Amino acid sequence: MRDSFGSIIEVKTTNVGEFLTADVSVGAVILPVTDAGTFDDAGGYLTLNGIVYPYVGIDPDANTVELGTTVTTAALAEESRVEIWPARPEKRALVDFEIEEGEPVWVIVPHGLADVVADGAREEGFREAVLVEERTTGELYAKDLPAQQDDAWREYTPVFTNHGTATFSTLAGLWRYIAPKLVFVTIYFVVDTAGSGAGALTITLPTNPDRTLRQLIPCHVDGLRSSGFLGVGAIVIFISGSDEVADRIRTQDNGSANDVDNLSGANLLSNGVFTAQGIYREA
Repeated sequence: MRDSFGSIIEVKTTNVGEFLTADVSVGAVILPVTDAGTFDDAGGYLTLNGIVYPYVGIDPDANTVELGTTVTTAALAEESRVEIWPARPEKRALVDFEIEEGEPVWVIVPHGLADVVADGAREEGFREAVLVEERTTGELYAKDLPAQQDDAWREYTPVFTNHGTATFSTLAGLWRYIAPKLVFVTIYFVVDTAGSGAGALTITLPTNPDRTLRQLIPCHVDGLRSSGFLGVGAIVIFISGSDEVADRIRTQDNGSANDVDNLSGANLLSNGVFTAQGIYREA
């Protein structure tokens, strides 16, 4: 399995161990477990029903653990917990990879992420994204927990350059992550005082965009460039740009050929309306 993104459904902290796969009677020395590889093949100690027992070895093929003494006091039912002793707490997350007909799987949360992944179930819509890797042992580990991935909408205020004298009666932005490194953004402004200047407008995005390739965010203008003009275009993110700045706003120019051209400060007419809505890839 290559590194894959999923979403966390539930997190539990339990002591390292396995479950019995069959009933075990008093006097038994062989314990059938879900995965004998969890235990040390050189032996050690484990707990059954709160009692500490020595064990002397494992059979990974049969998934059994051999005790150094017999089970005492009471029989043990299938699915009883068998835990390593001394207790070794381990945090695991139930992860949904959103694969058709696939089942969620439990992955180990390493110590580096344990403090930021709280135990408990997650409601749908409030599940953290997690990057999962398969290690050479075959076990699945949470590799990274993108802190940005959640269901929350956030507000931000776009910032322009080259808008000249323009002021805005409305200037607002909303954004959220829809997947790791994928941002959905809405930008809306209404011009109050008209702008000035021939320089091409730039506008900030809520986060730094990836610049491996050019990116576009579709937009619509109403009453910009000329009164009553309706046109479409895009916010353009250059490869050569930097930080969170989108490098151009390009729309139809309302000329005879209705070419696409850079929006400038002088095009920001009073009462003109601009709306952009779309997805970009984050750096």
